[in-house]
Amino acid sequence: MDGGGLRSTWSMPQDWWFALILFFVLRPIATYFALWLSDITPLQKYFIAFFGIRGIGSLYYLSYAIGEGLSKPVAEQLGGIVQTTIALSLLIHSNIASPMLAYYATNKRS
Repeated sequence: MDGGGLRSTWSMPQDWWFALILFFVLRPIATYFALWLSDITPLQKYFIAFFGIRGIGSLYYLSYAIGEGLSKPVAEQLGGIVQTTIALSLLIHSNIASPMLAYYATNKRS
Protein backbone atom coordinates (compact mmCIF):
# COMPACT_ATOMS: atom_id res chain seq x y z
CA MET A 1 0.00 0.00 0.00
CA ASP A 2 1.54 3.30 -1.07
CA GLY A 3 -0.91 5.62 0.68
CA GLY A 4 -1.63 7.50 -2.55
CA GLY A 5 1.64 9.42 -2.42
CA LEU A 6 4.39 9.74 -4.95
CA ARG A 7 6.98 7.02 -4.60
CA SER A 8 10.44 8.49 -4.74
CA THR A 9 12.50 7.32 -7.68
CA TRP A 10 15.70 9.22 -7.22
CA SER A 11 17.73 8.53 -10.30
CA MET A 12 20.81 10.70 -9.94
CA PRO A 13 22.79 8.68 -12.51
CA GLN A 14 20.13 9.51 -15.09
CA ASP A 15 19.17 13.02 -13.98
CA TRP A 16 22.45 14.67 -12.99
CA TRP A 17 23.11 16.15 -16.45
CA PHE A 18 19.72 17.83 -16.59
CA ALA A 19 20.08 19.09 -13.02
CA LEU A 20 23.46 20.62 -13.91
CA ILE A 21 21.99 22.38 -16.94
CA LEU A 22 19.16 23.74 -14.79
CA PHE A 23 21.51 24.72 -11.99
CA PHE A 24 24.29 26.39 -13.95
CA VAL A 25 22.64 27.55 -17.19
CA LEU A 26 18.86 27.82 -17.40
CA ARG A 27 17.93 29.13 -13.95
CA PRO A 28 20.76 31.71 -13.69
CA ILE A 29 20.07 33.05 -17.20
CA ALA A 30 16.32 33.26 -16.55
CA THR A 31 16.87 34.97 -13.21
CA TYR A 32 19.42 37.39 -14.62
CA PHE A 33 17.10 38.43 -17.45
CA ALA A 34 14.17 38.73 -15.07
CA LEU A 35 16.27 41.29 -13.18
CA TRP A 36 17.48 43.00 -16.36
CA LEU A 37 15.69 46.31 -15.75
CA SER A 38 16.10 46.38 -11.98
CA ASP A 39 18.22 49.03 -10.29
CA ILE A 40 20.67 46.59 -8.73
CA THR A 41 24.29 46.11 -9.72
CA PRO A 42 25.42 43.40 -12.13
CA LEU A 43 27.21 41.65 -9.25
CA GLN A 44 23.98 41.60 -7.23
CA LYS A 45 22.12 40.16 -10.24
CA TYR A 46 24.75 37.45 -10.52
CA PHE A 47 24.47 36.55 -6.85
CA ILE A 48 20.66 36.48 -6.94
CA ALA A 49 20.80 34.30 -10.06
CA PHE A 50 23.23 31.90 -8.40
CA PHE A 51 21.74 31.78 -4.88
CA GLY A 52 18.06 32.26 -5.82
CA ILE A 53 15.14 30.07 -4.84
CA ARG A 54 16.21 26.47 -4.67
CA GLY A 55 14.60 23.36 -3.27
CA ILE A 56 11.49 24.67 -1.63
CA GLY A 57 10.28 26.38 -4.81
CA SER A 58 10.96 23.26 -6.89
CA LEU A 59 9.12 21.06 -4.41
CA TYR A 60 6.19 23.48 -4.28
CA TYR A 61 5.78 23.61 -8.06
CA LEU A 62 6.15 19.85 -8.42
CA SER A 63 3.55 19.32 -5.69
CA TYR A 64 1.22 21.77 -7.40
CA ALA A 65 1.59 19.99 -10.74
CA ILE A 66 0.91 16.63 -9.11
CA GLY A 67 -2.18 18.09 -7.43
CA GLU A 68 -3.38 19.33 -10.81
CA GLY A 69 -3.19 15.85 -12.30
CA LEU A 70 0.35 15.37 -13.57
CA SER A 71 0.71 11.75 -14.65
CA LYS A 72 2.54 9.48 -12.22
CA PRO A 73 5.39 8.47 -14.61
CA VAL A 74 6.13 12.12 -15.42
CA ALA A 75 5.83 13.10 -11.76
CA GLU A 76 8.30 10.38 -10.77
CA GLN A 77 10.79 11.49 -13.44
CA LEU A 78 10.45 15.14 -12.42
CA GLY A 79 10.72 14.10 -8.77
CA GLY A 80 14.08 12.52 -9.52
CA ILE A 81 15.28 15.65 -11.31
CA VAL A 82 14.08 17.86 -8.43
CA GLN A 83 15.77 15.67 -5.82
CA THR A 84 19.01 15.61 -7.83
CA THR A 85 18.94 19.38 -8.26
CA ILE A 86 18.34 19.90 -4.53
CA ALA A 87 21.19 17.51 -3.65
CA LEU A 88 23.56 19.33 -6.02
CA SER A 89 22.41 22.67 -4.64
CA LEU A 90 23.13 21.58 -1.08
CA LEU A 91 26.52 20.21 -2.05
CA ILE A 92 27.59 23.20 -4.12
CA HIS A 93 26.14 25.99 -2.01
CA SER A 94 27.37 24.57 1.30
CA ASN A 95 30.92 24.58 -0.07
CA ILE A 96 30.96 27.84 -2.01
CA ALA A 97 28.65 30.22 -0.12
CA SER A 98 31.24 31.56 2.35
CA PRO A 99 33.94 32.34 -0.25
CA MET A 100 31.40 33.94 -2.59
CA LEU A 101 29.88 36.09 0.13
CA ALA A 102 33.36 37.17 1.26
CA TYR A 103 34.05 38.18 -2.34
CA TYR A 104 30.77 40.07 -2.46
CA ALA A 105 31.57 41.91 0.78
CA THR A 106 34.78 43.25 -0.74
CA ASN A 107 33.34 44.00 -4.20
CA LYS A 108 29.70 44.97 -3.62
CA ARG A 109 29.93 48.28 -5.44
CA SER A 110 30.70 46.72 -8.82
